[in-house]
Amino acid sequence: MKSPGSIRHLLVTRRPVGTPASAHYLRAWNRVRVVVEGAGGRAWVFRHADEPGLWLEFVEWQQEGDLPARPEIRQARDDLEGFGAGRAELWREPRETAA
Repeated sequence: MKSPGSIRHLLVTRRPVGTPASAHYLRAWNRVRVVVEGAGGRAWVFRHADEPGLWLEFVEWQQEGDLPARPEIRQARDDLEGFGAGRAELWREPRETAA
């Protein structure tokens, strides 16, 4: 539940994954999705339309604190590094649009 003054956070990770490993990667990503959703967040993954070995991972949360730093989420995300080094960026919703 959104508390007064809380804002949405979005962790975006760009990850190269070898095409032969895609099925295994998606199984590992599903673990991320399950633990993120269990903690009250949301998670999506997208594959590049023209480069099948390039993926974007999204983790969104509204609660205060650093949801991806929770041990079970951090471990699930760390497990993805074996498929390819991810480059993550943290985005925050601007205060003036947080309603």
